[in-house]
Amino acid sequence: MDNGHCTECGAPWQSDITGSCRWCRRPGRPIGSGPAPAPGGLDPAVLCAALVQCTADAQRPLDALSIALVAGLGPQVVRPVEDGGRVVRLWVGLGGLTYDAMLTPAGVVVDFVHAVRGVVLKRERLDLGGFAAELALQLAPLAARAPQLRAALLELAA
Repeated sequence: MDNGHCTECGAPWQSDITGSCRWCRRPGRPIGSGPAPAPGGLDPAVLCAALVQCTADAQRPLDALSIALVAGLGPQVVRPVEDGGRVVRLWVGLGGLTYDAMLTPAGVVVDFVHAVRGVVLKRERLDLGGFAAELALQLAPLAARAPQLRAALLELAA
C-alpha cells in the first residue's frame, strides 16, 4: 500500500501489520491511506497479504495457517483435519461466520456461511485469496481484544 508519505519520517507510505509506518515504526499514516486499525488491532490489508503468503505452499497451503489460527483462537474455534501429516480441511467458526476450507486436487475451496440465530443469510464459495481477505477483515479488529490472537498473527507475519 503506497498512498502518500509518512507524516513522521516522510518515507513513501507502507504500513506494517500494526498499521504503523514500515520505515520509522511510528503512526504517521497520511490522510487518504485508508482507515487506521483500531488501537491494538492490525491492518487488514497487510494481514491479508501475510495470510496469502503463509498459504503459498501449493502442497501444504493450509498447514501454517491452521497452526497460527489454533494458537490464536483455540481448538474450539479452529478445527484442522489432517491426512498424511498435512492439513486437508480447516474449519473456522467466528460467531455467525463459518469457513470450511478443503484441499482438493484443483486447489483450496472454501465454503463460507453467514448465519444469525440459525438462519443462513449468505452462503458463498471462496477461493484461497477470497478466504484470506475475508479472514483478515474479521481477525484484524478481533486482535485488539484477543492478545493471544494478536501475538499469533504477528508471528505469522514476521
